[in-house]
Amino acid sequence: MTVVSAPHYHTKQFTNIQKLAPLINRGSVVLTTSVANVKALPGQATYGAAKAALRSFARLLATELLPKDIRVNAVSPGPIETGSLEKVFPPKRCGPT
Repeated sequence: MTVVSAPHYHTKQFTNIQKLAPLINRGSVVLTTSVANVKALPGQATYGAAKAALRSFARLLATELLPKDIRVNAVSPGPIETGSLEKVFPPKRCGPT
């Protein structure tokens, strides 16, 4: 998914959560953000902003769903070794692993 399509994708997911919430009386929602929502990474401004918005959404949704005993959490994993990570942060730039 590109950053351009991400807002549409996330809006759809948020809508799904909000539609399901009235039907659920207990449970958990776990959203995956990124460490980029709190740590500025070069060239990742839009990605970091999108992940920060997701973290904010989790906080707001948690307060809305608290009366229904539905927990909402956002996890922010750090870098995961993938091909896309190497494109953004080449080994020369990051140093040896």
